[in-house]
Amino acid sequence: ALCAELSQLVGFVPDFQIVVEWDAVGELVDAIGGVYFDVPIRMHYIDTSEDGFTIDLWDGYQLLDGEKAMQLIRWRKNNVYQWEINEARRAGYDGSDIKRTQLQQQFIVEAAKQILQVKNLKYLGSMVEVFKENVETDLSIGNLAWFAQKALELGSANKVTFHSLPANYVECYSRTQHNYQSYVTYKPNELVSMVNTYLNPYNSSISLGNLDLMSFHSDG
Repeated sequence: ALCAELSQLVGFVPDFQIVVEWDAVGELVDAIGGVYFDVPIRMHYIDTSEDGFTIDLWDGYQLLDGEKAMQLIRWRKNNVYQWEINEARRAGYDGSDIKRTQLQQQFIVEAAKQILQVKNLKYLGSMVEVFKENVETDLSIGNLAWFAQKALELGSANKVTFHSLPANYVECYSRTQHNYQSYVTYKPNELVSMVNTYLNPYNSSISLGNLDLMSFHSDG
């Protein structure tokens, strides 16, 4: 169902899918002895719910173990001391999913560069175990072996990139909810350009006619 929905946004149905549990990030970081990352800002958040957690990271370049890596990718905003809250806001970390997603992507790219090195082949057994416990996919063993080989080729880690679909974030009146709701709608021309540049598996270009995008009226 997800693949069918995704096809409305990109114009084709993906051939395969990979579902990765977030816990895999921390376990993979631990499997290679940690990942160096420049934490951009003081991160301090205490969740007081029944299953509460604490995020407590200082800014600066440092070696993160699996637990600290999970704190980094979970962090959205500060809520302990006012000066920490103000500092985060001044740096542009407004508590939005957008900023958190950007930070997660930055970390995963940096982690990939450090993990995909020949010297880490000695940890291959541990990494395979992490994969088996945290990943579901319909790729075959042969497919996975091919991707693994490509991933370990010289310079491959530097080619890891992320692309976010170009979007508008708007509030519109919902005829279903009978109040104003927040929506994410996509920028059609920018979306088609991105798909054709980075994702299109066909020889011919994908057009707007291949997509089924939600839009909103100019009057809201």
